[in-house]
Amino acid sequence: MVIVLKKDISDSDKNSLKDFLAQKNFKLNEVSGEEETILAAVGKMHMDPVELETKPGVSRVIPISKPYKQASREFKRENTIVEIPNCRGQVIRVGGQRV
Repeated sequence: MVIVLKKDISDSDKNSLKDFLAQKNFKLNEVSGEEETILAAVGKMHMDPVELETKPGVSRVIPISKPYKQASREFKRENTIVEIPNCRGQVIRVGGQRV
C-alpha cells in the first residue's frame, strides 16, 4: 500500500507510524518528492486502511493489490530508464518515452 504523508508531519508522528507498520510486518520504503512524501508499505494487507488514515500525519492511504507495486506511478512518479549493454558494446535504453 502507499501511504501519503501530510507536508507538516512531525518526525515523531512519522517515526510512530513507521514503528506501527513495522510491528505489522510491513517492509517500508520512504520516498520524498517535491510535493509529497510517501511510505510504500510492502506486505500482506491484514488491516483496514481507515485505521491508518486516522493516524496523525497521514493524508491518505492507497491500497495496491496489483503486482509490481514498486513500479507503479503511485510509488514512483518519474520514468524509469534501464540501460542494457549488448554483445557489440552498444547500450540499449529501455523505458521513458522509448522501448
